[in-house]
Amino acid sequence: MSLRRKQVMILVGDIGGTNTSLGLYKQGDTKNSLPVRVGDVKTYSSKKYSKSGLITMMEDFLSQTTVKQTDIKVACFGVAGSVEQGSCKLSNLNWIITEKSLSEFLNQAPVVLLNDLEAMGYGVPILPTDNLKQINPDAKPDPANDKRPRAVIAAGTGLGEAGLLWKEEIQTFHPLPSEGGHADFAPCNKQQIKLLRYLLKREEFNEHVSYERVLSGPGLFNIYQSLRDKQKYGAGNSDTKNRLEQEDKKPEDTRDHAAIISEIALTKKDLICEKALDELMSIYGAEAGNLVLRYKALGGIYVAGNIALKNLEKLQDGTFMEAFKSKGRFQNFVSKVPIYVVLDTRVGLLGAAQRALNLIGFTSK
Repeated sequence: MSLRRKQVMILVGDIGGTNTSLGLYKQGDTKNSLPVRVGDVKTYSSKKYSKSGLITMMEDFLSQTTVKQTDIKVACFGVAGSVEQGSCKLSNLNWIITEKSLSEFLNQAPVVLLNDLEAMGYGVPILPTDNLKQINPDAKPDPANDKRPRAVIAAGTGLGEAGLLWKEEIQTFHPLPSEGGHADFAPCNKQQIKLLRYLLKREEFNEHVSYERVLSGPGLFNIYQSLRDKQKYGAGNSDTKNRLEQEDKKPEDTRDHAAIISEIALTKKDLICEKALDELMSIYGAEAGNLVLRYKALGGIYVAGNIALKNLEKLQDGTFMEAFKSKGRFQNFVSKVPIYVVLDTRVGLLGAAQRALNLIGFTSK
């Protein structure tokens, strides 16, 4: 039986290997309303809680609000890892999270764990249009495609991918989670073949290079290192070298080599950084186009995550689009598909809140 709306307080989380965000939502005033955020979202360093765990983090979060554990009627968490039978071991963090343990902490409230891209998948179809930016200049709106499959791709600390299929019975899209970011990297040109060969020699990769190794923040650093070591574009800028060396001295969970490389590339102060960012954007476009083919996503593809947001202008300089459309005999198939950059950094939390409401009998439709 569904809970009355005024009783519903939802705890949501976006749990990653680097940071975890927690927030509170409630059902909107009407049946068709979107979930409404209550108070501020708090972001924590996941690794600072690597020993104490998520429940301690939740206790700290709730202690800063007027909400008690017993006030939470349902909870949903998007996690950076594969969820199996209500349990998840995070890909980049030594946590094992279970729905059972979280439910016990929340006085037996229903709890659901989702892959983080699955949570995004619940969020992006209900986002207001002003939180999306369509970047394909050749896209042509076609009402016939409104219920066609869609896809989501998000590059940040890692790489996530999901499909979205229309469900007539609930009149909205249902996400299909995947671990596509860990699929084998398939180079598209000679430079990328050299990149693959370079990374295959890296002992820590154990002779396997996934898309996440090249299409993520750490992936940009991997591309930079490949170009630097081959010295095709010279030895590089000494300032870049110094800044990256200083970054190496920081605690591992605070390092962000990609931010430095991206910043220098956009200011055109180091050719190696520029070429590295170009290569990443080309790989990003190619893999986004691959998702369109895999899911027949004529309804559009959503590009989310920090890399897109922090490099929005670069995403539109033609490099991404050229690779996106370069699909041989199927170029025409992908060329007019809308590409929506997700501007809302909290879309995963919105999606988790919507999934939580679905769990207890509410929908946004």
